[in-house]
Amino acid sequence: MTKNSKIAVVGLGYVGMSLAVLLGRSHDVVALDIDNDRVAQVNAGRSTVVDAALEDVMALEDLSLVADNRSSSSLPGSRLRNCGNAHRLRS
Repeated sequence: MTKNSKIAVVGLGYVGMSLAVLLGRSHDVVALDIDNDRVAQVNAGRSTVVDAALEDVMALEDLSLVADNRSSSSLPGSRLRNCGNAHRLRS
């Protein structure tokens, strides 16, 4: 994978948030989550989980990380997609 690849991370729980932050250090990351509060937290530069290391990285480093709740804007053009924690959706 080349540096500055666009990567989509699906889910902003502990696994997805950790991956999004770490990958956002050297790649363009779009994180997708259906929870609007989580999307707003990430776009405000805050972690969605309590983790001192993640919070430090988000505060001190210039990450290429944005969050969205629409897959139509997040997934096209991404070279790698990861589902942080896939759950079966119930109707």
